[in-house]
Amino acid sequence: MPETTITTALEFLEKQLNRSLATALEVCARCGICAEACHYYVADPDPKHVPAYRGEQLRSICLRNHNFLGKVFPRWVKAADLDETMLERLAEIAFSECTLCRCCTFNCPLGVDTPLMMRAVRGMATAAGKAPEMLVMLADAAIEKGKAIEGGKAESGPDQECRCQDCGGGL
Repeated sequence: MPETTITTALEFLEKQLNRSLATALEVCARCGICAEACHYYVADPDPKHVPAYRGEQLRSICLRNHNFLGKVFPRWVKAADLDETMLERLAEIAFSECTLCRCCTFNCPLGVDTPLMMRAVRGMATAAGKAPEMLVMLADAAIEKGKAIEGGKAESGPDQECRCQDCGGGL
C-alpha cells in the first residue's frame, strides 16, 4: 500500500511540474530573507519554518527524479527519494505550516513563488490520501452542494433578473 501512495504522489508531481514550478525550485538562493516575512517563523523561529526550507524539501525530490546528478550521485546534490515518512512530513508542512499568504514571495529578492511549491505539495499529499480528514470532508460537501445547485438550475431566470434589478444591479 505505501508504494502506491508514493507512486501516486510522484505521478501528481510529474503532472504539476511545469516551467513556473521548475523555475521556483531552481531560482531560490536559500538566502533566508523570506524567513522574517513568514508569520510561522516569526512566531516560532525554527529553521523548519523558513519558506526556503519548505521549498528545499520539494526540490530534493525533484532533483532525485529529474536531474542527472540527482539520479547518479544523490548525496552530492542533496537529492532525496520520496518515502512514506517524507510524504507525511511534506503534508504537515503544506497543510499545517503554510497559509499560502505570499508574504515570503513579496519579500524574496528573486520573487520565488513558495506558495506555488506548497500548492504542488498539497496536491501530492491529497492525491496520496494524506490530506487532513476535515479538509477532505469539507471539499466533498462543497462538491455535493455544487451538484445540487447545478441540478436545480435555480441560478437564473426572469424572477432572478427582477430581484437583481430591485437591488440596483442589472444583468
